[in-house]
Amino acid sequence: MPFRSKETLERWVGDFGSQGHDVVGTVVVLDHEGDDGGDTGLVVVHLDDVPIDVFFEPLALGDPRWTVTFTSRDSDLTMDAAMLAKLVVELGLASELCTYLEMRSREHIATHS
Repeated sequence: MPFRSKETLERWVGDFGSQGHDVVGTVVVLDHEGDDGGDTGLVVVHLDDVPIDVFFEPLALGDPRWTVTFTSRDSDLTMDAAMLAKLVVELGLASELCTYLEMRSREHIATHS
């Protein structure tokens, strides 16, 4: 089983949440087939205040780095200062989660090489 399978990623997201991060209803792990046909899992962060989702997936098989993709928009997004501040908090959570996933990937690679 690939080490970044849906099951493994759900466990990692749960561990991240148990460290005090609010991920319930915000972060989900979806089934995803990688370029090589393997189960890589796909982590999605739903942003509350803007109609954009953030997708995380491994950069490549055996690489601990992750890529971040923002869903596209058809129109401009206008917000006030309060909404911008909420977005900054949500993007901060997304950044911390991406860093955490890379750390867990590095740990796994180091202990299984």
